[in-house]
Amino acid sequence: MDLEFVDTETALDVAVNLFPLSIILFFVVVFAAFNPWGIDPLQSLLQFAILGSMVVALAITTYYVARAIEG
Repeated sequence: MDLEFVDTETALDVAVNLFPLSIILFFVVVFAAFNPWGIDPLQSLLQFAILGSMVVALAITTYYVARAIEG
């Protein structure tokens, strides 16, 4: 992955995606450390899969947005 196209202005434009990413990661940590509904392997797997897929989707979207802004 080539990130040479990212300059300071582009980094500031896509930095707004760090807020939802930090919120998602906060919930991953909270649900891993404290599970108020008990531990069920299927539910936990689905919960972390959904949160993980959102992190991956946000990262991919941020990358393509940075490419579009710079281009």
